[in-house]
Parts: sequence; C-alpha cells; structure tokens
Amino acid sequence: MSDPATARARDVPKEGAALHPDAVYRINVDTDGDHQADVAFSFVFSPPRDGRRTVSVYRATGQQARDHEAAGEEIITDAPVASGAEPHVVTAGPYQFSAALRSDPFFADLEGIANQFQWTGKDWGADKNVFSMALEMPSSELGPDPAIGVWGRVSLRTDGELKSVDRGAHPSLTAYFNPESSAKTAYNEGEPAQDRHTYLRQWTEVLQHTGGYDPAAAEETLRTVLPDILRLDRSRPAAYPNGRHAHRRHHLRPADHGLRRQDHQRPHRPAHRPVGPVPLPGDPARRTGEPLTGPSRTGDGPRADTARASTTLGPDRKTPTEGKTLTDYRDGVVVYWRPLCPFCIKLRLRLRLARLPRTEVNIWRDPDAAAFVRLVADGNETVPTVTVAGNAMINPSMREIREAVRQHAPHLLKPTR
Repeated sequence: MSDPATARARDVPKEGAALHPDAVYRINVDTDGDHQADVAFSFVFSPPRDGRRTVSVYRATGQQARDHEAAGEEIITDAPVASGAEPHVVTAGPYQFSAALRSDPFFADLEGIANQFQWTGKDWGADKNVFSMALEMPSSELGPDPAIGVWGRVSLRTDGELKSVDRGAHPSLTAYFNPESSAKTAYNEGEPAQDRHTYLRQWTEVLQHTGGYDPAAAEETLRTVLPDILRLDRSRPAAYPNGRHAHRRHHLRPADHGLRRQDHQRPHRPAHRPVGPVPLPGDPARRTGEPLTGPSRTGDGPRADTARASTTLGPDRKTPTEGKTLTDYRDGVVVYWRPLCPFCIKLRLRLRLARLPRTEVNIWRDPDAAAFVRLVADGNETVPTVTVAGNAMINPSMREIREAVRQHAPHLLKPTR
C-alpha cells in the first residue's frame, strides 16, 4: 500500500492475562480541527477460550464516532491475538491489523520518581509485556486534510453502563497533573474539546509552582498539549509533538521486521548514561558534513536560528545573551529540555537553586538541537540531556553534573561577581 497511515494502541496487561472483554478500546481521529472525533476505530476482545482470544475492529464516522460504544462498520472480525514471538497479521480490504503481546519499549524508573527524582537505573518495564494493537490503512481513510488529531480512550461496561476509565494522547500528562484519583476520574470521563476551559488555569498554576514558569510561558507551554490530542500534520515528518516517531518500520506485513523484532527480551538501558565529547550544534565539523543519526524533525527545511531557542542563565538569571549560538558556550553547561517534561522541570529548578551558569535549549523550538540530542541518545529525543564542556550526559543527576563541572569546567564553580 502506498501512503499508509498506522494507528497504534498499547495497554499493560494485568497479571495473567487478557484485555477486558467488557471494555471498548478506541482510537479517535479529529479530521477538521474541532477537537471532536470524526472517525473512530474501536477494538473489542473476546473472553479467553482455551488460552486463545480474538478481537474485532469497528470503524465509525460522524455522530457514531462521538459515542463511546463500539459502533459503525465491522472492518475486522475475530482476528487472533498473538501471545508468542510471532505476530498474526490480518488483511481485510484496505486494512492490515495485528494484536499481539510485545515487550514494553518504554523506560520507566518508577523507584527514582518516587525517590524525589534520584535515579536508580532500574527499568520498571524491563520484564513487562504489553498488549499492542496496530492498524494500517490508506491515508485517505482519515480524510483529505493532512492535519489530524488523535487520542485514545478505554471504556468499561459496569452494571450495564459504559464508563470511560482512561483517555489521553500526550505521554504521562494526566499522571503528573492529576495525582489525585478523583481528578483522574473526572479527566478520564471528559472530552478533549473541554480541556482548555477546564484545565488551562489550574495546570498553569502547577507549572508556576513546580517549574518556575511565569504565567505567560506556562500558558504557552500548556497550549501545546491542551486539548489532550496528539496533532499530526501528515505532510511533515513525524516527531513529537507532531505525532510520535515510530522507531520500527511502519508497514505491517508478515515478513516485516516492524513486528518480528519486538521480542520479549531487550537490553537494559540505564536512566543516566555519560556519552563523552561530541560536536555541539553549530560546530565546524557539523557544517562540513559530519553525519547525524536519527530522522530529521524538519525534513529538508531551513535550519532554525539556534539563538532564538537558547537561553543563557547566570546565577542571577540575567537577560538571555543575544546573537550567540550553542558553540559559543561549548566550555560551559548546556541543558537540552522540552516543555512539560517532569524530569526537565526538576533538573532546571535544581540548577537554578545551585546558581550554576548554564545555557538552556528548548528542543521543540530548535531542530538543530533536537538533532544533536538524537545524535547522543541513540536516535531518541531523550531529555534532559546535558553537556559540560562538550561532554554529554543523558538524564543526569545533580551530583553527576557537579562532578562533570569539577572535571571539565571548574571555572564555573568560582564565585560570579
């Protein structure tokens, strides 16, 4: 198929077993920018029978797409759910579909989060599998406009009533902004179209309190993720927040490594990894053709002016230095971050309290910096990434940053007048 669109969903299985047979798992698609579902794909699983289960997929449009029930046309009927190393790929008309138990690709140091963001390097998901669903179709199935919005929802039938028990699009959004159970319940039952009205003001206060944002910066940041819909312009390369980049190949064919390579074992990856000296964005080596790994966030478009996305901060938080690129600060500390990253918020706050001079770079506003982070982080945009005199560290602790400064940039530890 040419010009395919692929929708994916995932869910961590409870001990033992299967996705709930009384639940409706759904991917919603907004095709006209009104923050409401225009197309919806619902996944309904059978109860386990002799250790096997199946799933049927429904496609709804119009008003049916805005109802949480599994409605519309049944496009996949009783597809087998794979629980072993080999996937089952089903073809039905223009659709290809697979539901399978795969290894969880995300690193989560939950112990470190609970321990005031002091990282342990232990991956909670290292021994976990997730139920994954992938549905591929021609892009025309999602309308002619290349700009769409996508979010997921899980509804569970209890006492004869279907209730929404989970929804979201941006990673970990409600987990950090809605820590109380009652707040999460209200959020899960809500609709994205009401998100800005309901949450913009109170979440702005959260960012001001925890991240040191001023009100204008907090509101600008939150407008990226509210409403909680993942926007994708299909005419541009996918890289968050323009969709999510798929690290595997997109096509779902039985011989495709996009499914076969996701086995149940994977190498352990620590939360922090020193990388060593690397060329910073703007270095002469970069300008003479040194290759970067990982996909470009901006295609073949012009490079962004790095000075616009860089902020130079001294102990007294002086006005950002104008007209300089990151190379001008290669003897100092550079922090690569993105809005709403809780790890970035914590680290930037601690650096401020430590009164350590530094340059902070928002990779969402600087494609060159985003490419640099991918270079040192195995093709991923993992933040915070910190360089000290050109030595890069992925997700470091304050102790590790201080040690790197003592070793590579001791002049920064001297009192600043």
